[in-house]
Amino acid sequence: MPKWIAFVLSLSTFLILSGCWSAVELKDLSIVSAIGIDKLDNGDINVSFQVINASEVTGQQGASRGASPTSVFSSSGKTIFEAARKATKNVPKPIFPPHLNLVVINEQFAKEGGLLKTLDLFGRDNELRTNAQVMISKGTDAKSILMVQSPVERVTAEKITTKMENLEKISGENIVMDIDDVTSALTSKGKELIVSGIQISGDKEAGQKKENIQQSKPNGILEINGTAVFKDEKLIDWLNEEESKGVTWVLGRIRSTIDNVECNGDPDAIAIETLKSNANIQSMIKNDKPSIQITIQQEGSLGEVNCGKDFSDPQAILDTEKLLADEIKKTIESAISTAQEKQVDIFGFGDVVYRQHPDSWKKYESNWSEMFADLDITIHVQAHIRLTGMKINSFQHQKK
Repeated sequence: MPKWIAFVLSLSTFLILSGCWSAVELKDLSIVSAIGIDKLDNGDINVSFQVINASEVTGQQGASRGASPTSVFSSSGKTIFEAARKATKNVPKPIFPPHLNLVVINEQFAKEGGLLKTLDLFGRDNELRTNAQVMISKGTDAKSILMVQSPVERVTAEKITTKMENLEKISGENIVMDIDDVTSALTSKGKELIVSGIQISGDKEAGQKKENIQQSKPNGILEINGTAVFKDEKLIDWLNEEESKGVTWVLGRIRSTIDNVECNGDPDAIAIETLKSNANIQSMIKNDKPSIQITIQQEGSLGEVNCGKDFSDPQAILDTEKLLADEIKKTIESAISTAQEKQVDIFGFGDVVYRQHPDSWKKYESNWSEMFADLDITIHVQAHIRLTGMKINSFQHQKK
C-alpha cells in the first residue's frame, strides 16, 4: 500500500475516533428543567433553577437515595443575569440549560415590566431555549411554584407544560405561550400580550415536601388559573375562564371545548363538544372609522343530553345549533367587553387593520387603545352539530 494512502487512512481514523473527546456524561451535569424569576422587597431580582435529580426520576438501582426528584437553587442580584450567575454557584454540578421547559415569572415582577428584562436575557444567551413555555405565578412567588412536589409526573416543569398543552387541546381556556410567542406578541403592531397564570392550591408549605407525592390526595397542588393581560409590556389585570375562552374563540385556537345549552328550562341540560372550529377576522374602514367583523365556524357533537328533546327531528338539531351559536357569541362578547373596558387589544384587531389597511393604520396607531375601546365589532357564529354519538335520543325521550 502506498505510504500516502496509509497516511490518509490513519488521519481519517484519528478524526473519527476523536469526535467524542470533549463529551460530558449527563450524570455529571445539573439538568435545568425550569427557571423562576421573582422581584424581592429590597428591589433585587431572585432567580431560581429547578434541577432534575436524574437518579431519583429514572429510578436507577443503587443510585436512588429516596430524595426529592428535583431540587431548587436560588440567588439574588441587581439584574437577572447577575442573579442567575450567583445561583449557579450553589448548584453542585455544571448547569445544563438546553432541556429548559418552563419559565415562571412572578406576578409583581410582571406588573413592573419584568417580562421585557427576561426576554432580553433569553435573546442573548444561546444556551437558553426560546421554545420554553412562559407562565405567570399568581398569588405566590415563582420559586414556590418550582418547589411544589408533584405526583404522577415527578418533575414539576414537565407536569406544568404537559398540563398546559392538554388544557389547550381540550378546554379552550388556556393558550400555550413560549418565549418566541411572547416576543412576537410584544413586537407586533396592534396586539397586546396574554399569558396563562399558575398558582398553588392548598397548603403551600406541605406541597413542597416529599411526602406530598406519597399521598393519594396531595396537600398542595399546582393549578393553572386565569390569563394575565398585559398593556405596554406590563401586567395590568387577569381574565377569568369564560373571558379567556372568548379570547381563544376569536384567535381561532379552539381545538376542543365543551359548551352547555338550555333544554326544557334547564340551562345546562345539553353538553356539546366542539370538534373543529375556525375564526376569520376582517376589518372595514367607513368614513375614516374602522370596524371589525368576526366570523366563527364551529362543528361539534352531542356529548350529553338530559332532557326529552327528539333529536331525530332535524328541527331539534337546528334549534340546538342556534342555542349553541348564541352561547359562543355570549362568551366572545364577554371577553371583548372586558378588553374594551381596559382599553387593551388582546385580540390583535389592530394588527388586522395594519395588515389590511396599512395606510389608514398610520393614522390610528398612536391612539389605537382609545379607538379600540369604542371599536364597532360584529360577531357572526355558525354552529353545526355533526354527530350525536352512539345514540340519537336520551333516555328521557325514550321513556315518553
